[in-house]
Amino acid sequence: MRPVYAIAVTSTFIGFIPLVLFLIRKKQRQLPPLSSYIAPYIWLTFIASAYELIGTLILKLNSDIWFRSYLLLEFGVLFYFFYKVFKKRYRPLFYFFGAVFLLTFIGLLFVWNDWSNLKTDSYLSLIEAIFVYTFVILWFKDVFHNLSEQYLWNFPLFYFISGFIFYFSGTLFLFLMGDLIDENPELNFEDFWVFNLILIIIKNIFLMVGIWRKQKK
Repeated sequence: MRPVYAIAVTSTFIGFIPLVLFLIRKKQRQLPPLSSYIAPYIWLTFIASAYELIGTLILKLNSDIWFRSYLLLEFGVLFYFFYKVFKKRYRPLFYFFGAVFLLTFIGLLFVWNDWSNLKTDSYLSLIEAIFVYTFVILWFKDVFHNLSEQYLWNFPLFYFISGFIFYFSGTLFLFLMGDLIDENPELNFEDFWVFNLILIIIKNIFLMVGIWRKQKK
């Protein structure tokens, strides 16, 4: 088995675990505070893993349409997550990012067949990453302002946030390198994609820790 294929399979199967843990903790009534906010993202992670397993690894289907749809769905569940975390604060900022992402997505519908898919998708990934970084910074600002004797790692939400930081730092780098990858035949896209798969694994591990951890008082 090729290393990149082995990593892809590992990433796919790990993507199923957060939902399994979430359902177990929900049944035990031991979910940490605010876990319901991350539920849509966990379900999307499960669906994405199922598609990768069946559609990509088994049936070898073209993933362009799925990946574009995933970017839209991912932004939607992240929007929901941060909107709930901030309890509807910063509404103008949320609406701004939502409008920019949707308008960009609609505009790219007219050029996706003419441009490099990696290049066009990178615009959406850039907006998504800036959106995440903006609200992560605001969250840390609130936490440090209200933090007393607790440590950040006592908060399950911290692990969700950390997973997003790792993931979007890597995917942003990958997509911004899209032009260089396309123009330089000596660069192997698989090498960059392995980097992305490893970050997905790290993100899902953070999700699992956040779901399983009990917030200390």
